[in-house]
Amino acid sequence: MNREELRKFYEKNMYGIWREGEQVTYELLGEDPNVNDPAAGPWNPFAVVGGELVKIKAEVRGRKAEFIVHAYLPKEEDRKRYPKGSPFIICMHPIQPKDYVLSQGYALFFLEGRQIASDDVKRQGAFYDLYPYGEDASEQTGVLMAWAWGASKVLDAVYAGLDKEFSLDADASMVTGVSRCGKATAVCGAFDGRFRMTIPACSGAGGLALYNFVSEGKTYDLRKVGGPAEYTYGKNEPLDCLQSEAERGWFNDKFLQYKTPSDIPVEQENLPIMAMDPNRYYFIIAACTGEDWVNAPAMWECYKRANETYEKEGLGDHLVLNFHKVGHAVLEEDAEAFIKYFNHMYYGMETGVNVDQLKTTVFAGQEDGNASILRLRPYKSSDGKLIAEWAGKDEAVYYKWSAGMLGDFPLSAEKLNDVYQNQNGFCQEEDNFYPMVAFDESGVVGHFIMRYLNDDHDVIRFGWVIVDDSKRGKGYGKRMLEMGLTYAFKILKAKKVTIGVFENNAPAYACYKSLGFREVPQEEYQVLNYKGETWKVIELEILNG
Repeated sequence: MNREELRKFYEKNMYGIWREGEQVTYELLGEDPNVNDPAAGPWNPFAVVGGELVKIKAEVRGRKAEFIVHAYLPKEEDRKRYPKGSPFIICMHPIQPKDYVLSQGYALFFLEGRQIASDDVKRQGAFYDLYPYGEDASEQTGVLMAWAWGASKVLDAVYAGLDKEFSLDADASMVTGVSRCGKATAVCGAFDGRFRMTIPACSGAGGLALYNFVSEGKTYDLRKVGGPAEYTYGKNEPLDCLQSEAERGWFNDKFLQYKTPSDIPVEQENLPIMAMDPNRYYFIIAACTGEDWVNAPAMWECYKRANETYEKEGLGDHLVLNFHKVGHAVLEEDAEAFIKYFNHMYYGMETGVNVDQLKTTVFAGQEDGNASILRLRPYKSSDGKLIAEWAGKDEAVYYKWSAGMLGDFPLSAEKLNDVYQNQNGFCQEEDNFYPMVAFDESGVVGHFIMRYLNDDHDVIRFGWVIVDDSKRGKGYGKRMLEMGLTYAFKILKAKKVTIGVFENNAPAYACYKSLGFREVPQEEYQVLNYKGETWKVIELEILNG
């Protein structure tokens, strides 16, 4: 479908009719007298109070409507970097990083969405005062489209003179919102081509989550954003929830015709595609954890599909995203990212933004949701052959791993089993030696040992850490030792874990440091002499808690 065909589809079958052409004026009402309203306490960050009050008035075909918007303006010294006036963001509701955004010289407008359209099926509010909801699809507009209309009317007012009143750059406009308001933001960006940048956040189903992509039950490795190595998604928001009494008001009546996601002939990547323009930008925000309902992996898939079209048109840098670890919100890290991005793309500023980093997420490369689920178990004699094979591929690697304690190269399974099962890992005390292996669905992938030092049960020594060389560089070693630390501290109740590493084993050293181990200076370092080289052992430790 081309853009006009997409527009007609969404109007007829999902969001309802987009309205424009009203006579829009405004009235400045001064500072909000309710700025100290207790409703705006920290327990309610979305209470719309404060700022300069502006009454937006719209009139069409003899009907009149009005609603209030709250304007927040940056300090004069912060806006100086923008000679044409401040860029500004029209927000469907208050956003958490308000003070940070203002400090960057940006202005903000906060809408009171329920003045524009009630969040239900009652079809009340300023929008419906102008455009009553009718029986025919040509007379129906859902709440998401109505909220998008409200943001558009604020932009009308900016062009009607608010830019002069508040020293704004009328052409540097942005729109944002979270959750259901993120859906409305995506709709707004698709239908009002004047917005310079569209910033839908955590929009989920009905927004930028593909209807037909289910992440429920899939497991992802989210460590790159500070999340767990194995995060399994719970329930995603289903179509029947969007069509329930609580949410059906967001759409028009024809949206109820779809019984399954596969019945919907158009997918949601078309919303950012409708906003594609050489002079416009699109910035998607989502959270990786804590809101499985919103389905961030489906929004990543949406981005990828839309990006194919952007790239074909030579506009790949115009569509980007930032998926933070957790938070159903626009966070300060998101604001910092999109401000740097916008200042670079629109104003040509050198902001240090890396656009390539804004074109990928932690879900890249693991779209099937089959992140390996790693587990630990005690070593068995049958593991010896595999571990001996790993250690026997390179002599230098073998000595870095074993320090020669297991005998000459190459190691045999028989020798390893003898040391572990008959010699108790060279430990004198009984019940003092714990060889472990890590495994996933493919089999054994790693091995290490734990032992008490000198029968001191407060200190556990890790050693002989090795990972299948075909798995190296994929985080298996770190995940294995993370579980080992949990076992040492939570099960064995150790107060400290120590480990040694040769100074020329940089990958292992980096892995241990990333786990929180710190170097322990030694008066005299242990060394290993290998083929004329002297390898120094670096001692590291990590404390419980």
